[in-house]
Amino acid sequence: MRNPLSFKGLLAAALLLPGIGASAYDFEYEGLYYNILSESERTVEVTHPGTDGRLEHYTELVDVEIPETVIFENAIYTVKTIGASAFSGSGITSVKMPNTITKIYGFAFSDCHSLKNVEMSNKVDSIGNYAFQSCYILENIDLGESLVYIGSGVFNGCWDMKTIYIPSTVEEIVTYGPVEGAFEMQMTLFSGCSDLTAINVDENNKRYTSVDGVLYTKDLDSLLICPPGYEKDTFVTLEETEVIEECAFRDCLNLTRVELSKNIRELGGIRTAFHTCGNLLEFAVVGDNQNYVSIDGILYTKDKSKLIVCPRGKDNVNISDEVTCIGDYAFNGCYRIISLSIPNSVTEIGDKVIDCNFLTSLELGSGLANIGKGAISCQEPMAIKCYAINPPAVDGGIQPDFFTGLDIYTNATLQVPEGSKELYASTEPWSNFVNIEEMTATGIGGVEAGDVVISADGGTLTVSGLADGCTVEVYTLDGKQVYGGKGGSISGLGSGVYVVKAGGKTVKVVL
Repeated sequence: MRNPLSFKGLLAAALLLPGIGASAYDFEYEGLYYNILSESERTVEVTHPGTDGRLEHYTELVDVEIPETVIFENAIYTVKTIGASAFSGSGITSVKMPNTITKIYGFAFSDCHSLKNVEMSNKVDSIGNYAFQSCYILENIDLGESLVYIGSGVFNGCWDMKTIYIPSTVEEIVTYGPVEGAFEMQMTLFSGCSDLTAINVDENNKRYTSVDGVLYTKDLDSLLICPPGYEKDTFVTLEETEVIEECAFRDCLNLTRVELSKNIRELGGIRTAFHTCGNLLEFAVVGDNQNYVSIDGILYTKDKSKLIVCPRGKDNVNISDEVTCIGDYAFNGCYRIISLSIPNSVTEIGDKVIDCNFLTSLELGSGLANIGKGAISCQEPMAIKCYAINPPAVDGGIQPDFFTGLDIYTNATLQVPEGSKELYASTEPWSNFVNIEEMTATGIGGVEAGDVVISADGGTLTVSGLADGCTVEVYTLDGKQVYGGKGGSISGLGSGVYVVKAGGKTVKVVL
């Protein structure tokens, strides 16, 4: 059973802000402004004092007590709802609602930074999107025993909120949703509530429950929200849980380790559930999980072919050479990484993969063929080495369309294999790079391995310094051996990237 006031309906109401779109309020009564909802039923909603479609704020109100009824043109009207953005941005410190009010629409009290005390109507059945967003000092609120629907981001940015109690009547909670105009940003019901340590649910609620202060579906199948102020540094998923919703661990900055049980099969959407866990160092997969595996704390698919997510707190990353795909947002928000090397085994990089504020060195392996939309962001001047002889195909631009950092095309130096500069310079969007350089013939890795020296000149590979009896083996990147012998000068290989094994050492060379 769902609330008859559907999510889509409330989302539209919240984002379109019907109160703002009105030509004006209908009347003022004892310092508050109202719109008439129904002449026949004599009902009104509280609105803001704006006119001609403009949102204006209450500037003189402090402690607000909304009356049950108001008088307009000698008729008595019942106050039924608090309209969209009604008190948004005002300086009120407290509000008391009569029990005639049944709905609070989107953004109704958003950005009321001084609001500390709210006495809710016990008849409110729905709270619209972001209704109490950024009420910084609101510590707690009694949601009442009539509440059925809680919209997206209702308490987003309520820094001082300590605990919340979900009554038995609640049937639908929009646990996360988009922020209009915020470049695909997703917010949860409690994003930024850094002091919130527990989400408690009435034991008689038929849709939701809480364990250790964490919100789940009633059957524990899905983990919905871990409060941002969760105090433990390690989180262990329940054996009953199979799904972790998108953004479930948003802003959980105390976490350093997450242990996934054997039954976990889904980890949110494109950004996974752990996108903003800035101190997370390690994923561990416990038991025989059929979907995921962790290597060096990084999460991969079971077959290790896809890197799903790197913990945001890691500063040193070694990617498995079994990986062929880097998933969307995999390194997005990994702000401690300064150097990243994508192995030659990788053929595909997803959307918005690399957004690392202090990244100054990026190596893209020779096997790379496809790069997703807006895959690489640049906050510092960066050196990018791309070892693919042919420019990888890119879905749109290399950097995100709405990127606010440095322009990657002017602030990064792109180094490409010898002989490939002209090809990159004539291929979109690589041609947008202002600085394109060719790597020297020994552009990948070191060229000295003990006494062994490997060099290239004019397409000829030279290996010297080998001990007696040692041999040289040369392979293409797909593992095909193209030379075996005593070294010296090796010609006829053709341009490309090769793996050279000599004197017990292995290096990569570009010809």
